[in-house]
Amino acid sequence: MTYRQSVWGHANGVTVFALGTFFWSSLGLGMGVRLIAPAAWLGVLMPVLSIANLVGFVTLLVIGVRLRRRAGGFRLAEALSGHPRIRQETRGLIRGLRQVVIVEAVAIALIGLLCYRTARAPWPWIGLALALHFLPFAPLFRIPLFFVTGAVATLVALVALVMPDGPAQTLVLGYGMGSTMLMSGLWLGLTAERTSLRVSEAATLAGAVSAPR
Repeated sequence: MTYRQSVWGHANGVTVFALGTFFWSSLGLGMGVRLIAPAAWLGVLMPVLSIANLVGFVTLLVIGVRLRRRAGGFRLAEALSGHPRIRQETRGLIRGLRQVVIVEAVAIALIGLLCYRTARAPWPWIGLALALHFLPFAPLFRIPLFFVTGAVATLVALVALVMPDGPAQTLVLGYGMGSTMLMSGLWLGLTAERTSLRVSEAATLAGAVSAPR
């Protein structure tokens, strides 16, 4: 993997974490805080937390945009038409990503059906499915952060699952997942340069060793 490809991948990851941060924190605010907080506090809590949610979302978006610019206009087609070793690696990443996404989509569809049948809140189960999907990403992309993200998010989802359905459960789940996405996105963005340099240097060394003499 080249430096530009790695930075581009990190930019995409940070953007996904930005969307996750906004979704889960908004869920915690709208279906948690709004329904459980005393009426006298809502006039302060709702605007303050709304701004905080937006700030976290925008911060990660800005980091993602800056990383994408640092990738120098990289496009996936570039990796798929370049060096044979990079083509093979990229195809393996795409194949692994596709498999995880398909399993995740099927799991979420089944969760929706089962929760409809049993009248249970689907969000903790959806949170668990989304949390578990980070675990195979750690070895696939060789980024240990994804294992930590998956483990913490799984713990948050399990805590929510043992709680009774209701606003308190959604509050814990929403802000627990949202905080996990936010911290993961910040860490991924801050370490993107160092990780990309290491990956590109390793690829250069591997290419030099495998080159015909």
